[in-house]
Amino acid sequence: MTKATPEQVRVFRRRRLMTILGSIVILILGFLLGLILLGLSASRKHHVPMPLSIVSVIFVWLGVSVLKSAYFRCPICGHPIPNRGGGSARSGTFGTRCDKCDVDFAA
Repeated sequence: MTKATPEQVRVFRRRRLMTILGSIVILILGFLLGLILLGLSASRKHHVPMPLSIVSVIFVWLGVSVLKSAYFRCPICGHPIPNRGGGSARSGTFGTRCDKCDVDFAA
């Protein structure tokens, strides 16, 4: 396993930060959309927005997953970096190395 250059580590950290901030924005927007739809359901006595608010949770999960797979990539080869936070493959964590080009971005 090779170590990344300081420039590659900087690009990696910037991409990770942008992915985290983008995920937070998507979560907040999804939460607000769900609240608006639940408010419509309560005020108009319709039950149609209730399933839509549940579907908004699914869209938030998909949005965060797509953002992470599309933007959180290796700065060298462009391959998606797998989840490997804390030594185990957990969803919602960020890996620190690329399996394809075998480069470690941990500083």
